[in-house]
Amino acid sequence: SPSVENILGYSCEEFLCQYSTFMPNTLLNTLVDDYTRRTMQGERVAPYELEIRHKNGNIHTLKITENATKDDKGQIVGVEGVAQDVTQSKQKHMQLEKLSLAVEHSPNAVVITDKKGHIEYVNPRFTEITGYSLLEVMDKWPSVLKSGNTPNSTYKELWETLLSGHEWRGELQNRKKNGDIYWAREHICP
Repeated sequence: SPSVENILGYSCEEFLCQYSTFMPNTLLNTLVDDYTRRTMQGERVAPYELEIRHKNGNIHTLKITENATKDDKGQIVGVEGVAQDVTQSKQKHMQLEKLSLAVEHSPNAVVITDKKGHIEYVNPRFTEITGYSLLEVMDKWPSVLKSGNTPNSTYKELWETLLSGHEWRGELQNRKKNGDIYWAREHICP
């Protein structure tokens, strides 16, 4: 279809003339044979991903969904498919995985809350420092760490800063699960 040009940069004519450069016959035959075998056995053929080179030289990842075309006798005579370019989505997913790994292995405690301030996530370093696991603090406020030794004016300033859309930096004296007091240099972002 004309969308081939949007996805791969080639006109329909170019694509049909150069199809074997995108999909070598050995790969095409393997895919069709596998599809035919699985369909004949009544299996549902799940979408799969295929990497294809765009006209500009970049590799694009396509998510392919196929359906068999059968004749009156139920024999497969062709395969129809839809290709969706998932390149950007895969790149974003890989970037999120990298960020997730960085947070998981950060030497600093990381706490993520929802808009109301309820804890949704803590990294392993938070657990090491405070003694609280994610399950113990999930849906609680970070005030679970309050020692009672930090002036209320500090918390007032903290919340006013966050609610105005700015980052707050400062020190808080907190309490671990075992009751020990510790100082934390905080960097909190709304």
